[in-house]
Amino acid sequence: MVEVTAKMRFSVQPSDMATALGIVGHALPSRTTVPILNGVLLHAEEGGSLTITGTDLDIAISVSLAAFVEEPGDTVLPYRYLFDIVRHLSQGEVYFEVDDSTWGATLRWGKAHYEVNGYDASQYPSLPPREEGSRVTLDDNAVRQWSRQTVFAAATDVSRPALMGVLWEVRPDAICLVATDGTRLAFRQADPLPVALERQILVPARALQQLLRMPGAGGEVSMFLGGNHVWFDWAGASLSCRLLAGQYPEYRQVMPKSYVCEARMGRQVFHDACQRAALLGRDGIPVIKLDLDAGRVLVTGSSPAVGRGEEEVEAEVTGHPLQLAFNANLLLEGLRALEGEEMVFEAAGAQAVCRLRDADSERYLYFVLPLKQ
Repeated sequence: MVEVTAKMRFSVQPSDMATALGIVGHALPSRTTVPILNGVLLHAEEGGSLTITGTDLDIAISVSLAAFVEEPGDTVLPYRYLFDIVRHLSQGEVYFEVDDSTWGATLRWGKAHYEVNGYDASQYPSLPPREEGSRVTLDDNAVRQWSRQTVFAAATDVSRPALMGVLWEVRPDAICLVATDGTRLAFRQADPLPVALERQILVPARALQQLLRMPGAGGEVSMFLGGNHVWFDWAGASLSCRLLAGQYPEYRQVMPKSYVCEARMGRQVFHDACQRAALLGRDGIPVIKLDLDAGRVLVTGSSPAVGRGEEEVEAEVTGHPLQLAFNANLLLEGLRALEGEEMVFEAAGAQAVCRLRDADSERYLYFVLPLKQ
């Protein structure tokens, strides 16, 4: 439980507090039988800092902001009411005073006066301490890019809990991130680490989705690898989560060792053609067909209720001509994750796994199964 200082008084800018609450709110449970988890912990420190924390016991987010602290302390206030009040305030400081006997807070700004019931902060769940010996310092933009390129491929089916995470393989020579839902797989290889760590952890996809919303982009992020938790710390913000348990599949076994057809083409041109063809199937699962032959890739979309359309994309095609069909959504998500202007589409067969990558790199690979025709 949180160790509490009973009384607190502080003032903050409403816009700063609303921004922090908007980020922290993503860690709160959508439903819970524990009322205090519907609240956020406010911790005011001497020296002018207010830290707001929210958790659902699996994920925790904390954000710090500047405040004028008259008396430090702790309280837990209901998130929804606090957020709605603060985000509708005009400019000018809002003043908080917490009753040390009822834990409720009085909010004042201008001629307005509001009272919000609170909870005993000593009953708020304690967050696990960081394990300092497992610290890795990473470039924040790089971590966000790795997460963005993989997290969308994780499963959402709760019957396969291990696939609802992103596998981090941490080795001295590289970091590899992998996500799969059984029909597609995203793989990202990153630069070697400056430390001698070798671990495999399974980070919940939901936590990495929250990571992309965290403030502090452009600097450094410290990652702490614990036995059951991982922490990401920025200047003024932190995110921690409980690691997933379970055996992750041997993902390298699904990566073909050779391909029978290869097409090199402009990524954006191919993406746009696929996106337009998919519009004809927008009322259901959009299916597009690819006809790979010498000098071009023919992209076709059709729907009995709407019609049919096709576009020819100029490409350098080598190997055997192929006709393939895809769930357009799965194909388009992989195309958006690529980084280069020119891409390579590789097919291992008419019903086999296909691979998408940038033309000049194999650091990011996206594998997707075609549909049976």
